Amino acid sequence: MKGHFLELARMRDKLAYTPDKEGWREGEMAFGIADAPFISGWVYPKTQAAYDAVKEKAMGAGGVYADTTVGKGEDAPKDYIFLSLTDEEMHKAECRSCNAVISRRGVAAHNHKCEACGKPTALTYTRDGAIRLTFMDRGRYIGNDVMFRIFEYREHVDRPHELVVYAAPILKEYESPDGRVYARRSLFGVSSEDEAQVLLEDTKHLYRRETVKVIDGDATDVISVLAIPNHDPHFVTEKSVFNTSEIWGEVRNYNSVKFWEGKKYGDFDRLPIPESLHLSSKYVDGHRHSLAEPDIVSTIMSAAGQVSRADYYHQDGRPAFSGLAYDRMTQFVTHFVDVPVKKWNTFLRGAPEDGPGFIYAFAAWTGKLSGTTKTVKDGPNFGNALTAMVRLSAGEPLSLQEAVAYEEGLQTPQAQIMEEGVERILTNKLNAAIRKSGRRKKGPQP
Repeated sequence: MKGHFLELARMRDKLAYTPDKEGWREGEMAFGIADAPFISGWVYPKTQAAYDAVKEKAMGAGGVYADTTVGKGEDAPKDYIFLSLTDEEMHKAECRSCNAVISRRGVAAHNHKCEACGKPTALTYTRDGAIRLTFMDRGRYIGNDVMFRIFEYREHVDRPHELVVYAAPILKEYESPDGRVYARRSLFGVSSEDEAQVLLEDTKHLYRRETVKVIDGDATDVISVLAIPNHDPHFVTEKSVFNTSEIWGEVRNYNSVKFWEGKKYGDFDRLPIPESLHLSSKYVDGHRHSLAEPDIVSTIMSAAGQVSRADYYHQDGRPAFSGLAYDRMTQFVTHFVDVPVKKWNTFLRGAPEDGPGFIYAFAAWTGKLSGTTKTVKDGPNFGNALTAMVRLSAGEPLSLQEAVAYEEGLQTPQAQIMEEGVERILTNKLNAAIRKSGRRKKGPQP
């Protein structure tokens, strides 16, 4: 079945492929240079001559790439360089109000103005949107996260901007009056009037309470709001008084675009050539991997951009890899692994499609052909525990494999951190209830 799927995927890629639209295919020779296959963003020349030819074509006279490798001198990578297109003006934004092509710098920031028409390119905080945040004081969190309905955002010149929210926190689901925004409260967020009142009292030094008039036609309402300073809209600093978890109601008034050789592309469209690539010198001596290598499974899967740890994947048997991933592995095996491609294709057709099953089968196959024993990395993973929790909460049964992964995941440091976090959240809720209960018992004093 997998072999059929792989062939269909390859056929689809071949039929859809046009150099001007989709760029280099997996296994294609970079710049048409022999012995320089392109696989998963890497060019692997098989000879020094091919390496030199690719580098000259990319960076020489008329070349469009620059060496942007991170690390120089002793810190530089030993067996590859990282190349990026040199056209810094390639990435642009297109204003949806006037269709002007503008700089992409800052366009996603709240109330950033289009340099052509002056209209906002983005609004992060919108009337009747919602925000989930946690109050902070000098880097210390106060209470649990809380959700508010947004009233407005005030931008000041001589003092920090202010986020203005309706004074009453949202304790359940929220839907804006116009139906544009729908938000759920978090599982452990502020969920009761008592907890909300205690939190607002503990943080009253961080905001300013105001009353504002809202005019709607002939009607005028007076509402209570909280003006919360936003010292740095982009980062959480020591001065920050809140940390944002989630925002609803954002408006984006631009499209990200890019230009290449005078032609416009969408942000996710592929150019005729890669925007960046790794040029490897690892195989210029003609080296080919042996199936006897202890980490051969990891080598092949990594070359295809896949993780070779069995615990990384879902444990419920669902398919884990796309046709593209299989194709990349096939291309790497064809060029750089000392095994007949026919045997590889036979293995693929019969291998399990789920992540753990495929990896164990892959290890067994390489071990059988090479007469060696392979070890699969399959340790505890907290992600598997979280997945199992979600399924259990939905009333879904777990397979034996999922149950084992669930138990192992609960023993990880991440599980301990979550347990401590939940304990802190529940303690905040309990303390709030105790404080409010104590005040009610005291009652008014004569």
